[in-house]
Amino acid sequence: MAPMTGCVSAQLPTFFVFLLYSCIFSICSADSLLVYDRDFLLSIRSRMDVFQNSNAGHLFPPPLETDANPAAEPVLLHAFPPPLETDVSPASGLVLPVGLPLPRRPWKKKRGKRGGFFVQLRRIRRGEAISERCSVTVMSRIHRHLNRVELISLLPGGHGAECYMDVSEVWMTGQLGAHGAESCASAWDVGMILQLGAHGAKRCMRASEPRMIRRPTAADQLAAHNRGRCGDRLITSDYCVWGKERCFRSSPDARGGCLVPVVSLGSTGLPSRSRFRRSRFGRHNQRGINLANLQYIARFDGAGLSLPSGKQSTRFALINARSVGNKTFILKEFFLNNSLSVLCATESWLTPGDSAAIVEMLPPGCSFINIPRAQRRGGGLLTIFKSDLVCTPITHQSTPLSFELSLFELGRSPPLLCALIYRPPPYNKDFLNEFANFLADVSCRYGKILLLGDFNIHVCCPDKPLVKDFLDLIDSFSMSQRVNGPTHGHTHTLDLIFCHGLQISDLGILPATFSDHSPVVFNMNLDSASRVECFRPSFSRTIGPNTAAHFAAILALNSAPFQSTDEFTVVEGLLHALDSSCLAALDIVAPLKSRRNTSRPDPWLNEQTRSMRQHARRLERKWIKDRLTVSFESMREAWSQYQRAVRGARNRFFASIVTANSNNQGVLYKTMNAVLSPVTKLFSSASADLCNQILQFFLNKISVIRAQIHQTNHVPDSVIPPHVQLQSFQPISLPYLEKTVAAMKPSGSPEDVIPPRLLKEVFPFISHNVLDILNSSLTLAEVPSAFKHAVLQPILKKPGLDPTDYSNLRPISKLPFLSKVLEKIVYEQMLTHLNDNQVMDIFQSGFRKQHSTETAHVRVFNDIFLALDSGFHVVLVLLDLSAAFDTIDHDILITRLHTWAGISGTALDWFRSYFCNRSARVMLDGCSSESQPLRWGVPQGSILGPLLFNLYILPLGAIFRKHAVSYHLYADDCQIYFSFKPTQSTQVLSDCILEVKQWLADNFLHLNDSKTDLIVFSPNSITATQQPDLNYLSPNVSSVISNLGVKMDQALKMDAQVNNTVKSCFYQLRRISKLKHILSVRLLKSVVHTFITSRLDYSNSCLYGISKAALSRLQLVQNSAARLLTGADRRQHISPILKSLHWLPVQFRINFKIMLLTYKSLNHQAPPYLCELVHYYNPPRALRSEDKLLLAVPNARLKSRGERAFSVCAPKLWNALPLLVRQAPTASIFKSRLKTHYFNLAYTT
Repeated sequence: MAPMTGCVSAQLPTFFVFLLYSCIFSICSADSLLVYDRDFLLSIRSRMDVFQNSNAGHLFPPPLETDANPAAEPVLLHAFPPPLETDVSPASGLVLPVGLPLPRRPWKKKRGKRGGFFVQLRRIRRGEAISERCSVTVMSRIHRHLNRVELISLLPGGHGAECYMDVSEVWMTGQLGAHGAESCASAWDVGMILQLGAHGAKRCMRASEPRMIRRPTAADQLAAHNRGRCGDRLITSDYCVWGKERCFRSSPDARGGCLVPVVSLGSTGLPSRSRFRRSRFGRHNQRGINLANLQYIARFDGAGLSLPSGKQSTRFALINARSVGNKTFILKEFFLNNSLSVLCATESWLTPGDSAAIVEMLPPGCSFINIPRAQRRGGGLLTIFKSDLVCTPITHQSTPLSFELSLFELGRSPPLLCALIYRPPPYNKDFLNEFANFLADVSCRYGKILLLGDFNIHVCCPDKPLVKDFLDLIDSFSMSQRVNGPTHGHTHTLDLIFCHGLQISDLGILPATFSDHSPVVFNMNLDSASRVECFRPSFSRTIGPNTAAHFAAILALNSAPFQSTDEFTVVEGLLHALDSSCLAALDIVAPLKSRRNTSRPDPWLNEQTRSMRQHARRLERKWIKDRLTVSFESMREAWSQYQRAVRGARNRFFASIVTANSNNQGVLYKTMNAVLSPVTKLFSSASADLCNQILQFFLNKISVIRAQIHQTNHVPDSVIPPHVQLQSFQPISLPYLEKTVAAMKPSGSPEDVIPPRLLKEVFPFISHNVLDILNSSLTLAEVPSAFKHAVLQPILKKPGLDPTDYSNLRPISKLPFLSKVLEKIVYEQMLTHLNDNQVMDIFQSGFRKQHSTETAHVRVFNDIFLALDSGFHVVLVLLDLSAAFDTIDHDILITRLHTWAGISGTALDWFRSYFCNRSARVMLDGCSSESQPLRWGVPQGSILGPLLFNLYILPLGAIFRKHAVSYHLYADDCQIYFSFKPTQSTQVLSDCILEVKQWLADNFLHLNDSKTDLIVFSPNSITATQQPDLNYLSPNVSSVISNLGVKMDQALKMDAQVNNTVKSCFYQLRRISKLKHILSVRLLKSVVHTFITSRLDYSNSCLYGISKAALSRLQLVQNSAARLLTGADRRQHISPILKSLHWLPVQFRINFKIMLLTYKSLNHQAPPYLCELVHYYNPPRALRSEDKLLLAVPNARLKSRGERAFSVCAPKLWNALPLLVRQAPTASIFKSRLKTHYFNLAYTT
């Protein structure tokens, strides 16, 4: 009977609860059916305990009055008492589901130690503080448990007890009462008031629109219930705790699906079991928690919210790493395990440009500040911080010589100054003076200062030199030192933390497990240190290997022919029908699913590395417990083995990627950057406002440029009509379309209905529909509006520029994939017409087949060398156009297509439709701006854009020819060069430039005078003393200019180009050397060709005839690359190494490039302006050499001028080749024979 008695006594509180429940239910009206779910009944006991110990309020709030007139005006529902006063602004935003998944029944106790997991959960549930004995492991387990259902978890306590909300690993507090609580609004995710009733009911009220909550009528109940299931904006909560159905009509800005029923009623009036779906954590459903009451959160962008400012606890750590390179993964584990926000490491021992170790160490979602020691080894300061912190590196006015310094600001106004300092151990008499000057400077400008680092000053020993003066200096600036224990060994305190105007808490000195210095960790409350990021729901489709087959099967069943209506034109209707069918099929096989951005474990981690990490942690706990030397050595060895194992796994992972893509240069480049360069986002936080600002900057920039242009009375260009007119575009066949689609890269727009890769897989099933759309567009001269909308992706013009300066960004247009297919078809037909009628300018090398920057360089250098050899001076002007592609006037371009390119009829109408009603918007990280019309310009990144720009500037050539000025064009890069005698006037060049500038203005192109470069070459090696009179361009004369990636100096010795190439190549060699242990010799050789040989060979034909000293510097780069590949010692002779690699020396590589261009020129595989420079030798009489394929060699006067011209050096080198090489039938055979010939010359003589 004893057990039975205990059981009955244990159930008495439950009987009392049901009795109280019946009494309250009898008081309510018949319509107010009071229903509680099982979660509430299970938590009654804890609620009763709270109620007995408090005298504020009632256990249950009164039921809702229900006798309102249904036809009355909407009134506010006040079912709960007012929320408790908190610091949260009530004008905030969205609905939060609430719940706490418990791992056990709440009434069942578990015996365990006071700091155990279940004990701490019970303390949290009672509203008590977590025990100080709670370890880091238990805290991490509690943290994982609260995030298990991926919700915001509200932990209910008693009256006024603290509750916690975890939003993206940010902890916030709010006040929870017995009858209802106002949850603390997450600073960037939410902004609505949530009231939690004592029975577990949810009621929300949007503070900005309280009128939207009303009592529904009977008709509203049915309509709301149906619409809520259909996903409409009318959201329903089927039954609240009072038994009344409410409808919550959301505003247009709110996100649907935020409310869920508390409990549903079946036919018996009891909770329906069908509502309780079983989650992946099914064991909780039998242990006192109903996950059906919880809903995943759709995050709100927070636009227009006034967010409250609050203090957040930031976790810091200070450690003297003594070489980060051999502890990268250990420090990464240390950062993650201790939930750090900022890690400051002294003595990083990193060299300038060494970022490979930082890539290994950097945790996901973090950034870094690296200040390496510049002159000698050792030293260095490294700061790792979470990217959501507002951290701004700053530079001190003067660089101290006695200590190393890294400064950065945390938070917004007023910011906190953090100074990471390392003072080398040797005594320096200037340290106190420099440190005092530094403190005096920063103390006047900052109210909150944090100084931390390794000072190598034994503050624990006041009798030692420098200690008393140092501490007096710190005290004079009202700074307090917070580290009170030994940090080096067991006796000395060297790592110090000073603060002014700050409160530091929970400071602890951890055991020195991986360095001879102990890590120091502490918490600090910062005002608005974190960025207020605007999150949006992230949706994606899961596309697997079988998605294409399933998509084709469903599309075959649901495809329907297009029926013409008045709503769409023919082309728009065909595209709309295809998009609708494809979208419906794609929603079935790969529906859009919300995706939570969580950090994923590194892909190279495996069971072996995890077990080694666990083993190291066990040994670490053992050493902390017994403090034995043998345990310490075992722990050190275990962590070293873990570091080597993870690094080896990482190397094998990247080696497998490179091996699988050895022939893909793009993958090699991305893999190399992934190994050696940290991943940095263009903007730390993206939002719709940021996208609108960037788009508005681009549009305003174009408007300002066009407003600065001063037009004259526009005179029509002289018309040069071609012989044949292109009146219409021809329809294409299905095989031609399939070939075109197969050859295109799978790149498109984020707004594509079908992702480009999937579209190429399923293209055989939709090819006829696409063919109808494209042919209809070509024949009807209509471009669908979806094809004319571009998504702009801003990119940096050059690496390392500041992205916050929008002038450093270049907009790249992402157009739909089918739009690119259509443009490719038009491009091919249009290019055929232009080539047949020779419409294009002969000296335009941009974006044309068989043309390149090197062919442009060869022609310009040839003309300059010949002019200098004849005794002329040459002035070279490089014109710079501002946003040339974006300021093109559409009407002028249409006229130019008709008058200069000979396009008319429906073909010209197609271009009118192509330019009409174009629009664009900026998209960054899922955030998008509003769509804005594009009235000018051609889209950068499109297929037709470069060709249309070349046609737009066609009349420029006529102006240059009119003034007898030589020129060369490469898209919008214009080179003008003019030769003159010292006694000759340069007024012709000035008049030409003025007319060009006026023509550009008349055609809405802006010449940027400040970026226009000018250089003067003299016939001799001596710099020209007489400068030509170029009016307003005279101040732009430079001694060195950059022309299409090649630096030209006045003496044409090419020293600047050689130095720039050597510098770039050695930088890449230092990066590649870190990949040697990852890649095989064959793959490493491919990487060297990609990053080193390509730089040595870029426009190297212009380096013919340079000095031996310059050639030796280039040869040094090749020798270093060969030694890196083979691992040869530097004392070993280099010729056998180069021969084993089958590499030609630099001089022979230059000759090889010149001979290849010569062969292509002779066989009409080069631009016409190169073909006219070389001619076969025709002797005046019959000679035996007339069938030797020799070239005529022009006369040259100067070796450093005329003999370096392509028209002179190419015939000489060609005539020196064996006849077998000159008679090669194809270019590939010629290259093979030519390399064999030069290889024998290089290594057999």
